[in-house]
Amino acid sequence: MLSQLFSMDNPGKTHIICVTLNAFGHIIPMLELAERLSSSHDVTLALSSSSLEGLQRRGLCDTGKVQFYGIRDGIEGELDALTHEKSGRSIGEDMHKMLKGVGNFVRNISTRTAPNPTENSVTDPDSSVKPVDFLIIDNFTGIALTAAIERNIPFYILNTGCAYNLSLYTFLIDENTPMLHFSDAPTLMEYPAFDGCLTRPVPATLLHEFFLPLKKAMPKCRGVIINSIRAFEEDVIVQAKQQPGMANVPFFCVGPLMLSPPARESTSTAKSNEEMVVQAKVKKWLDFKKKHSVVYISFGTIATPNVGQMVEIMEAIKVLRKTRAVVWSLKSQHQSLLPGAFLEEVGGGLTEPNSSVLLMSWVPQTLVLGHKSTSVFVSHCGWNGTLEGLMGGVPFVAWPQAADQSINAEFLEKHGAAFVLRDADYRFGRVVSAEELVGLVEKVAGNDNMRNSARELQMKLHEAVGQGGSSNLEFQTLVQCMKI
Repeated sequence: MLSQLFSMDNPGKTHIICVTLNAFGHIIPMLELAERLSSSHDVTLALSSSSLEGLQRRGLCDTGKVQFYGIRDGIEGELDALTHEKSGRSIGEDMHKMLKGVGNFVRNISTRTAPNPTENSVTDPDSSVKPVDFLIIDNFTGIALTAAIERNIPFYILNTGCAYNLSLYTFLIDENTPMLHFSDAPTLMEYPAFDGCLTRPVPATLLHEFFLPLKKAMPKCRGVIINSIRAFEEDVIVQAKQQPGMANVPFFCVGPLMLSPPARESTSTAKSNEEMVVQAKVKKWLDFKKKHSVVYISFGTIATPNVGQMVEIMEAIKVLRKTRAVVWSLKSQHQSLLPGAFLEEVGGGLTEPNSSVLLMSWVPQTLVLGHKSTSVFVSHCGWNGTLEGLMGGVPFVAWPQAADQSINAEFLEKHGAAFVLRDADYRFGRVVSAEELVGLVEKVAGNDNMRNSARELQMKLHEAVGQGGSSNLEFQTLVQCMKI
């Protein structure tokens, strides 16, 4: 029961409940936002029970201020495309369960005006239970947005990606947008044409469960919180505010919402001695490498390349390691799909600082991307990883796999910080050969202009989060707006 989580030690504080999607690319920004807000307000983070268990395993719930609530939605385990495929599970089915769960949650939470809204209320109608004052809802949980509107609960929307995605939701998509079945749809979201229009149909499920509810909710929200900085997003925000009903909706660019070092590292840091040791060994390994000599490869937590593609990446690493060092982040269950000889050959890399390859199931990502030895980031371009790479001033081989990652890749290319691998997503894309991958890595590594472009973006990010920076100022404004 949520009543077991709430405290009346600070009865004058605003109580905020954050509702998030069950994918780490969404959970991590929401968690970081919740932690920052918890310095001024009472905050509860509500998410799928399976995702909460994942946070607990990683030691990410030991914050002391943020409270957590697991929504029992029937999902088992975390989202992982390759694991789902092998087990016969469907990511789409899990997403549907998640949406139903968050919708029921919002419909049944207590507010000041409705302490016991339904017989299935999540909270007890007890005077000692502090009701919710505001919701912060992930932009991809449409049913939760709809429920908040129906119940007149004040809410903010967190856009976990770049603001450019909002163009799809606010003025490029409507009820007349052509649709097709999800199984027939491209894996990657479309980057709008020069005339600002979309050229292909949109998956019906996404349109009705995500995009249209968000489009309808945005004019009714208390504000849109963006996991980015004003310098990256101003043009898009100006366009968004020109849409019907949006003129008076405030936008808060408070990013990057990354897990705050040194307390945590990337998307997993159980504060265990074991992982502290791993971080120390990785740093020592990086310290042994020449400046701008390390290639870092990571595809995030969901869209793992298929086996054929992993073999090509392995072959590329065999070539790259002759002149460079490589760190490859790959889950243990996926490593087992690679040839045993390769695994045996690189398995002891972390114990030998002079080794040229690290194959790891967990990588302290911000440490690697912020190290002077790192030269290139081969990335799927999830927005969190994109921001982490730019915070380190590292150029990219952008290899989008799903969803909005193509839009993030185009953002990097537009600003001169990446070469983009196209038509190579994990579902319908081509297999990128080892030769092509090696060529692109060398092309990026040897391009001073690209590195300088990445550093220019890095400077903008650091300015935004520095003292008096735009992200800090906009966050303080957000905190004030939430006071009751």
